[in-house]
Amino acid sequence: MSLQSSFTLSVLLSISLLIAGIHACFAGTVEKQILKSAALENTLIGISPERNVYVYLPDGYDENKIDYPTIYFISNFEQKIDEQVVNAIDEAIAKGDIPPSVFVSADYDLKQGLNFFGNNQVVGRWLDFIHQDLLGWVESRFRVKQGAPHRAISGHFLGGYAALKLAMLYPNTYGSVYALHPVATDTGDIPFLFKPDWNEIHAAKNHSELQKPYSSPFVSMAQAHLPNGNKPPFYADFIVERVAGELQANVTNIRKLKQVFHLSDLTPKYAENLTKLRGIGMDWGRNDQNWDHVIGARRYTVLLENFGIQLSAEEHGGNGWDYHFEPKGKIRSRMLPFLGQHLAP
Repeated sequence: MSLQSSFTLSVLLSISLLIAGIHACFAGTVEKQILKSAALENTLIGISPERNVYVYLPDGYDENKIDYPTIYFISNFEQKIDEQVVNAIDEAIAKGDIPPSVFVSADYDLKQGLNFFGNNQVVGRWLDFIHQDLLGWVESRFRVKQGAPHRAISGHFLGGYAALKLAMLYPNTYGSVYALHPVATDTGDIPFLFKPDWNEIHAAKNHSELQKPYSSPFVSMAQAHLPNGNKPPFYADFIVERVAGELQANVTNIRKLKQVFHLSDLTPKYAENLTKLRGIGMDWGRNDQNWDHVIGARRYTVLLENFGIQLSAEEHGGNGWDYHFEPKGKIRSRMLPFLGQHLAP
């Protein structure tokens, strides 16, 4: 081996050891526990109130005895804090993109249909689960700082919708929010009425019989935001009902849905709450197969700006589902740094 090659190899080895050393110095740990939620008990669709909760604790948590800021992450499913997640948070802390923080995720899976984060006895009081049960459980068991400046909330897809909604409703609890490809922000160009197969929906006895595109999501949406405990099997009203054997748009249900569902319909009422937040961020992929998600996100950012609400927004070339915790993913490259800028240490 030449002298130059030996020198090059030595430099590369030193760099590798340095990087490994940096990562080793910021190696967080994960606790997995079960939270039995009062907000999710006795639902009409029979979900389990016992939820897995994953808590990332930054390096040094057990030794230094200080309190930490908290980042809550919401997904449609069970977001485990695995090695990839730990590596992403470790690196963000090591590079100063976020202060040493506690990172919390949980099991948000309904097992039947999608979680549209309703707050009722049909599917569960999911907003109460996050805002009351989960937050209270975390703050009673871990050393975290109190107050909105020290709490951030984030999420992906319908989890991003839930994060924005909770930040909108409770600005004195969450100081900053970031939503990755949020949906149900605003309507698209195709009216709701013409998307699902309403004949299939009204004939189905359970979610497994909903096979056509949009059938199952529209049932889940109705269960979350148009609950009706006296109307099995789905315990929900619909924006299209069957009357005397014919399908008809139900204006009353449509009006009710518009009052509680899309963020664009809620924002005028809660605009002042949004101005209290330290930071609002979101991004979305323009290649989502459901183009209404893209149009809705664009319209919603304009609506926020029209209310004088400052935010950071980005449209990129993704498809809405390519969000992961890999080094170059949006969670690592955009979400965590954004929250780090607005999260008080």
